Amino acid sequence: MLGNDQAVVLLDEWVTNPRTLTGEEALGEFVLRYFTGHGPATVRDFCWWTKLPVKDAAIGLAIAREHLAELVVDGTSYWMAPGLPDTAAKSVYALPGFDEFLLGYQDRSASLDAGYAPAIVPGNNGMFQPTIIADGRVVGTWRRRRTAAGVRLTAVPLEPLSAARLTGFRTAARAYGRFLGVPMAVP
Repeated sequence: MLGNDQAVVLLDEWVTNPRTLTGEEALGEFVLRYFTGHGPATVRDFCWWTKLPVKDAAIGLAIAREHLAELVVDGTSYWMAPGLPDTAAKSVYALPGFDEFLLGYQDRSASLDAGYAPAIVPGNNGMFQPTIIADGRVVGTWRRRRTAAGVRLTAVPLEPLSAARLTGFRTAARAYGRFLGVPMAVP
């Protein structure tokens, strides 16, 4: 949202000279983009996210494989962009409710403790709460409220947040305020 309006653009205005791909080339591009944007992830994650059959995923992976890195854990292959760090970023993020950080995977256990899932998707109804991410894991949610002076973001921790994580949340919230173009208050 920018103010009270949805921020949208016309595709034809942004992509003036689109590429044309064959069916198999398109599958390869789809697989490559998913794993470079979501990796490490499994073929099962890809199929769940895209709703494509494993057969199509296999065709796409055969085309994209040379541009991806594979990590095998307990017999399961995880695919990703080459050169990713071995550990999660030591940063704090304030992500919106429907961010791909959680939505892009069938198995969310790498980033979401199962005990926190009810707080992220209350009632298991498909409505995801905004999340606070620290060191690659969900550690809380946040609430947004419009005020006369701008917007107020409030952290709702799922576990005790250190002073450094609270500072990180405040920094992320201020960046969000700059994006919205409004003053951001963070208690």
